[in-house]
Amino acid sequence: MDPSLDFPTLSAMVTALVRKGQHKLKQQFEQNKKMLKLDSTDHRLVQQVYDLKPNKQQIRPIRNIWKAIQSKKQMEEQIEIFKHRIHSNCLPPAFNLLDYTLDNIDKMLNESKQSSTDDNDNKQQTILNAHRLKKLVDLNMISLN
Repeated sequence: MDPSLDFPTLSAMVTALVRKGQHKLKQQFEQNKKMLKLDSTDHRLVQQVYDLKPNKQQIRPIRNIWKAIQSKKQMEEQIEIFKHRIHSNCLPPAFNLLDYTLDNIDKMLNESKQSSTDDNDNKQQTILNAHRLKKLVDLNMISLN
């Protein structure tokens, strides 16, 4: 196989992996930022509740509410984790386009091998196929970026 055909494929794959990694890091950063804000807000609210000096009867339902809120947050986090797993197991549409392009390239190369003789028409057809192939790869690489 021609090494020049491997470079665009590898380049597209590396680009996709880098983008995926950057997206994941950004999501983690945003999540940490939200949690920090929530932690400081939660601490302030808890402090305000205890500043009111509630009795034991009042503290019990307040703690139940806090537990319910915590359970809800944990369920929402689990849902987000499952959504992320579903999306991360699917290949991005760019790879489908790349597979389609590689199938077309393979088909064009096989057709040119089958019709390879020394006459001038076949040489011209092979050159035309090579130009089409180059344009196809260039267009697909542009659409991947």
